[in-house]
Amino acid sequence: MLARPGQTIEQHTYECIVGASLNASKIGLARTAALIGAFHDFGKWSDAFYDYMEAIASGQDRTRKGSIDHSTAGAQHLWRYFTDERQAIEPFERYWVQIIALCCLSHHEGCLIDNLKTEGTNHFKARITKDVRQSYYEEAWKNIPAEEKARMHELLSDPALREEWRSFDALLRKGEKKLSSKEIKYRYGLLSRFLLSCLVDADHSSAGGEPIKAVPTPPWDKMLANLDRYLARLASRGMIDDLRAEISQRSFTAADRPQGKFLMTLPTGAGKTLASLRFALAHALKHQLDRLIYVIPYTSIIDQNAATIREALGNEFADLILVHHANVLVDPKNDLSEEEFYQEEKRRYKAGCTWKPPVILTTAVQFLQTLFSKGSSYVRRMNSLASSVMIFDEVQALPLKSTYLLTSALNFMEEVMGCSLVLCTATQPIWSQLEDENWHLRLNPDPHIIPDYQRYFELFYSNRRIAVNMIEESEKWKLQQFADFALKQAHSGRNTLMVVNTKTFARNLYEACGDVPDVQIYHLSTNMIPQDRSNIITNRIDRQSLKTAKKIKKPVLCFSTQLIEAGVDVDFDVVIRSAAGLDSLVQAGGRCNRDAQLNKGEIFVVFPSEKLENTNKLEEINIGKSLLKTILPDVQGNANLLMEENALNLFYQYYYSKNNEKLDYPLKANSYTMMDLLSTNSTIKMEAQRIQADYSFMLLHQSFQEAAKNYQVLEGLSTPVIVGKQKGAEIIEHLRALAHPHSKEEWEAVRKLLKEAMEYTLSLNYTEKDINAMLASGIIALLPTDYPVYILSKHHYDEKTGFSWSKSEPYAKNPNGLTV
Repeated sequence: MLARPGQTIEQHTYECIVGASLNASKIGLARTAALIGAFHDFGKWSDAFYDYMEAIASGQDRTRKGSIDHSTAGAQHLWRYFTDERQAIEPFERYWVQIIALCCLSHHEGCLIDNLKTEGTNHFKARITKDVRQSYYEEAWKNIPAEEKARMHELLSDPALREEWRSFDALLRKGEKKLSSKEIKYRYGLLSRFLLSCLVDADHSSAGGEPIKAVPTPPWDKMLANLDRYLARLASRGMIDDLRAEISQRSFTAADRPQGKFLMTLPTGAGKTLASLRFALAHALKHQLDRLIYVIPYTSIIDQNAATIREALGNEFADLILVHHANVLVDPKNDLSEEEFYQEEKRRYKAGCTWKPPVILTTAVQFLQTLFSKGSSYVRRMNSLASSVMIFDEVQALPLKSTYLLTSALNFMEEVMGCSLVLCTATQPIWSQLEDENWHLRLNPDPHIIPDYQRYFELFYSNRRIAVNMIEESEKWKLQQFADFALKQAHSGRNTLMVVNTKTFARNLYEACGDVPDVQIYHLSTNMIPQDRSNIITNRIDRQSLKTAKKIKKPVLCFSTQLIEAGVDVDFDVVIRSAAGLDSLVQAGGRCNRDAQLNKGEIFVVFPSEKLENTNKLEEINIGKSLLKTILPDVQGNANLLMEENALNLFYQYYYSKNNEKLDYPLKANSYTMMDLLSTNSTIKMEAQRIQADYSFMLLHQSFQEAAKNYQVLEGLSTPVIVGKQKGAEIIEHLRALAHPHSKEEWEAVRKLLKEAMEYTLSLNYTEKDINAMLASGIIALLPTDYPVYILSKHHYDEKTGFSWSKSEPYAKNPNGLTV
């Protein structure tokens, strides 16, 4: 019998057993994953599925596609086997039985299914106790060949399986150390998603004709040797470079330490990218880890860091590095029916991006979606995080509302998934001291890679010589006064950077300046595609360009949102910063006199009115601004405050205290939070009690799907669109030509094009209503392909200022804006 055209159920099942087992072996759960792989497609042995495959082969009855339930029967068999009265089952094993059943039930859902629905009904029980005529359990069991049944029984009855559960369960609960019930349930949930990831990855790989195989450990030693040669060639330009070299060497020495969570707390401009890379390579070599993953808050610095890393590691390893900015494929809508979602996922998976290369650079958005969002492409990646060293660059920029989700996941990744984690920043958040102790980040006893890091803050700031000036009267300034103030700094012959809190204000300032013959004016925001941002960062405001600008007496003035504060390696003479938190001032200060080539750098803090810079919806920024105003006398003229750890800790204590109710991701208009849905689910359990629903049937009660559907890293719907300009236009035409790929080679060509398209893809953070309005007016359109891709008309994008859409703009209603 066929699992799909051209592949037998036996072949597919075997490849899923092997693939899932290899994926899970990294954390010691090979037998568990093999069992899930063996039973996930149990229902495909039914007569109904055979008839369905025959209809597909003959080109008949296509409307039934995906309508045969083939995932329930295997879960029912597993549940019956382990809960049979003749089976002696220990209390902790009941968690594992539910987990393996959940994975079988969920493998076409895009995430784990809900155990309890938010209205209180027991969805897991409904699936497990589904009428066997509707799940096709009995007819499937009747048709399974004897040798397949024997393999199933061998996996089920293997005594080593339960030993695997026992030892891993102790690890999950941290042995004798007491974890709260909330955290234990949360960790079981993450484990369930990890095992689902192992299955989905194996399932999709087998279906795509590329079954998972064992791969050797990456050549970390050769990469490290290349990096050392690269560093040896770097010439010192003074004391700052000497300090960077010293930090790099100390990071290399620290890599011999046992695996754990590490802090790389160093001043901006201290060379954290290369120092953390050197630590990571040496640490991966020492502990034979599988992958090195950089998580970066903004796409603005991925290309800059990727270029540095490629150059440092050498061209011979270029193919081992994946730069994953964002998804190009459109996410499936959350309100699709189960069958519609299944079809959407089938359209996506062949063109999806996996995280298999040994070195990955990706964004915080992609990382968090991998852990918490709905979509098989997200779930599929999670197993790739295991046995890796992960570097979180500018960790303070990660979303506030995801704080508890993230800190608890980081604990799980280090303690359970065999990861080593490096949190890099000059402004280290106090995640180990948060108010709710259930979700503290548990650090090593000696977490700092550079224990005497404060010494480097003092050395860097004393050499940089920065003055801080608060312009309080700017509260009354109009737009042109801000633009003129920035131009005044540039006209004095100094390269000037102005960092603001909103994209609208950045664009308005840029446009208010107009054409100025003796000043080079640039604009940066996430309304611009990565290619255009990268062009400005690497070719217009890089060190050499800034030096040339002063030499030809045509200084640079750049208006940017805070994206430039997250690790972008630039060195301006003057930085103007819209008021924000102390952490933002520290980051802005890192772009000023970075290489200590000036006698003095200057930072100006300005206070735009709400009319000019509307931060009403940016509560985190507003709290930072209010705190800044309370310490104005201390900040005025005092750059030392930017390096004082106590001042920053006090700021974070106040900041997290004021935002405490947001840290567990509250869901709007609901009385529950993401953390509750993914742990004990106490609020929904109370609703289940109210309607007298029986949930004693199970130990895990999470509403996984509800949480995943509601999770957004950023506010609003993020819709990826390929911009039809520059090479983006060529890519769109190539995708049109490959609209309906059939062969393995054609799908490979599609994947390559989608990877290239990341450079020309913009994420539009608008409501679904607005996106529909753009579709209706021709601003964006869905390509007529077998994989979902939006494209944006070239008439609605400017290379200097990016995308801008307002209902008052005439082109917003242009029906001919885009032709598909």
